[in-house]
Amino acid sequence: MGPVAYWALTALFLVAVPPSLHLLLFVLQGLPWSISGFVLAALGAVAAAALIAFTRILQAAYIFFHELAHAAAVLLSSGTIHHIRFGIDLGWVQSDKSSFFIRLAPYFLPLFPLAVLALYYPAALLLRHQAPAALPLATAGLSFLFTLAWCAQWAYNVKLFALESSDLDRDRILLSVIAVTAAFLASTAGLFYLAYAPLRVLALLDVG
Repeated sequence: MGPVAYWALTALFLVAVPPSLHLLLFVLQGLPWSISGFVLAALGAVAAAALIAFTRILQAAYIFFHELAHAAAVLLSSGTIHHIRFGIDLGWVQSDKSSFFIRLAPYFLPLFPLAVLALYYPAALLLRHQAPAALPLATAGLSFLFTLAWCAQWAYNVKLFALESSDLDRDRILLSVIAVTAAFLASTAGLFYLAYAPLRVLALLDVG
């Protein structure tokens, strides 16, 4: 697949998938559907596609979280990080360990959308008690920013994995593909629930 065909399919994927999954989640869970949440998810997908096509802002953010995922995997594997570099076009982690898990860590640990959720939930729990009138605005921002971050995460993940093969374990190609596909499906299901049904999650978290 050439770069033009890849980016055309990627743009279609980014714009179509998040709003569709947003709607599907609400249907399957029997949640009260919000047109504003659907629109904001769609706008986040469109914004991601536009920023990816015309700027390098999301690429720089993705590289930062991509290398952080490699670094986290090294530390989780009891390794030592000797050097880490973040750049607009590339980055790298030098360590004393290398493994299947470390190489594919950015696909198992989608830190970009996770960072958005990590910012939202503590703030939302605080707003729920201190300023409940501001909670709908924060939740609207979550729908937009999470979708943007998720789209960037997986657009560049696929680019690196399918086009550049920079993280591909060439000795275990089939296993790598299966692992990345499973990680995509599992993380998407969990993260989309946290992002698109936050009030239900907050009710479970709010024990006070």
